[in-house]
Amino acid sequence: MTKIEKLRQDNYGFGHGQENPHGLRLLFTITPPQATVAAQIADKFQGWPGVAHGGIVATILDEAMGHAVFGTTDSYCLLAELEVFYLAPVMTSQALLITGRVEKTDARKINAIAEIRRQDDQTLLAHSRGLYILVKGREDDLI
Repeated sequence: MTKIEKLRQDNYGFGHGQENPHGLRLLFTITPPQATVAAQIADKFQGWPGVAHGGIVATILDEAMGHAVFGTTDSYCLLAELEVFYLAPVMTSQALLITGRVEKTDARKINAIAEIRRQDDQTLLAHSRGLYILVKGREDDLI
């Protein structure tokens, strides 16, 4: 079993856990070096009425990058740096396409990017850059 498969057995993770009643329940399709999911953000995650909270948008971008990183490297990695660019409001209950992709790997450092687009017209709503660090010697502490 790959490490990403083992990670996916955690049904209570906030971003991807399918049994977490309070989570986002994002189920990514992983095709290294990329992870994608079509989704809608529930109203319970709004900041302003009808607009997804910025922290939820950042979480979704992190999830997309993280799944791309785990799926590409089959290694446990943790986010060290996250830069988010908000271009337009991400509306709740709107069909979205979310993509994460590994851009570069260098020893223990993995650079990834992610984006959230409206599904109907492909308008870019938010994107991010992240630096992930490969965890060595403590994998058993994580899963």
